[in-house]
Amino acid sequence: MSKKLVHGLFDDDDILMSGVKAVRQKGIDIDEVYTPFPVHGLDKAMGLKPTRIASAAFIFGIIGFFFAIWLTWFMMIEDWPQNIGGKPSFTWLENMPSFIPIMFEMTIFFTAHLMVTTYFFKNKLYPGSAGINPDPRTTDDKFLMEFFVDGDTSNLEAILKDSGAIEVTVKDIVEEEKRNLWFKLPPKSASVVVILLGLGLSSCSSDEPMREPVSVYMPDMYHSVAYEPYSEDPNGINSMEARTPVDGTIKRGYVPYDIPNTNEGYQEALMNLKSPIASNDENAKYGEELYNIYCISCHGINGDGQGKLVQNEKFLGVPSYAASRLPNISEGSIFHVITYGKNMMGSHASQLTWDERWKISQHVLKLRSQLK
Repeated sequence: MSKKLVHGLFDDDDILMSGVKAVRQKGIDIDEVYTPFPVHGLDKAMGLKPTRIASAAFIFGIIGFFFAIWLTWFMMIEDWPQNIGGKPSFTWLENMPSFIPIMFEMTIFFTAHLMVTTYFFKNKLYPGSAGINPDPRTTDDKFLMEFFVDGDTSNLEAILKDSGAIEVTVKDIVEEEKRNLWFKLPPKSASVVVILLGLGLSSCSSDEPMREPVSVYMPDMYHSVAYEPYSEDPNGINSMEARTPVDGTIKRGYVPYDIPNTNEGYQEALMNLKSPIASNDENAKYGEELYNIYCISCHGINGDGQGKLVQNEKFLGVPSYAASRLPNISEGSIFHVITYGKNMMGSHASQLTWDERWKISQHVLKLRSQLK
């Protein structure tokens, strides 16, 4: 026996609600109701279960939260530890406060995007889906109840008419006509997707990359009204926005270092440069803390040159501090290398103050004494 599709059309939302209640009182299930605007209480009147989108949102948020934990651990701790702003990078828990914004954003990101995706697919609004509204008048000022019925429909038709339906239609359908959730991309939509994909790919190739956009939506936000740092300023001294330091002055906390960054300078630091700070427990403890932030990723916690980046083969050839590997180093040469850098190691003078470099130098000598 073929199924029948029954439609009851209403012209008022209050009458629709009365009709829904009347149909439900007779024990008849309503397959769908189409309205031009949300009708308060309609879901309860139809006997629909409460939506589970809130539970799905919670699950999506948990997925995003744990994904952020894994992402920050793998990128910043396990695969390639980085020293950013003097934050420790050798354990996730110690650096966790720095990752809170990432965990928060990823939680929101996963919740919002997966909720929207779930909502669209649950309501068959995925890309390429055909419109399923059976009567265009429901997008204007009419309301429609839809039923898929096996067998006789005369009783349902009578209930709808008695409830105030202005129009009741019945037609035979086959099983294949019932809508499903399978993805079907119409030929026209496929053509549009191919064209948009081609345009997108073509915009990525150019012999001469464009340094400036052809058009700007809001130029006042794109181009700053204020002068950029170190740009020309017709009103400034020497026509520059930035000011040069006053002759004979240095920035606060800066200690001049006159030994040049040459092989001769390295030898001079090795032989003659001595630490001016006291060698005590307080300085030793602080030097160890600084070492564990700035040096441990490459040189390792014991100074054996087996830091995380070396173990992951991000950098190779980092020597051990042991006397057998580096026979000629001193606190002065260590300070010199931290200041200027050496080989693949860059300068740390911008990250560490003058006295902090000396404290790290003392800790390096301590590690050296413990290595064989």
